[in-house]
Amino acid sequence: MEKNDIGRLRSLAAHQAELAASDKNLERIALWKQHNMCRGERPVIHIEEWTFSHQVIEPQLQCQDSFARGLERTLLHNCIGLEVFDDDRVVPPYFQLAYDTHFALFGHRIRQDVLRQEDGTELGHRFEHIISDPNSPYTKGLSR
Repeated sequence: MEKNDIGRLRSLAAHQAELAASDKNLERIALWKQHNMCRGERPVIHIEEWTFSHQVIEPQLQCQDSFARGLERTLLHNCIGLEVFDDDRVVPPYFQLAYDTHFALFGHRIRQDVLRQEDGTELGHRFEHIISDPNSPYTKGLSR
């Protein structure tokens, strides 16, 4: 890993730690705790940007090494809710290590339709649910 990549990652990690300890983030933690106890005064909002992260996070990537870029992407993702969208997502005071797992719920594979641009970038998706009402307007046109 290049020295520039290491410096970038350390800088982003320090920035995440600073945001995690900020008053605004601590208020969000309290907001979620109240929400989870069904005592919230307003709905909490969490924007899931993974379907358009290529437009928000990818332009900010600076690391050259592919492993470093993955870490950089995660660090940027951890801060984006507070810095870009100002939703109610909490900035964690740690770096979570992800692991890839897969399972079939009750032995059933859940299919999904994915809409992609010509370059392969995902625009959105729709799950084909296992249990559905054939008379529902939401399931009309889905083939099994």
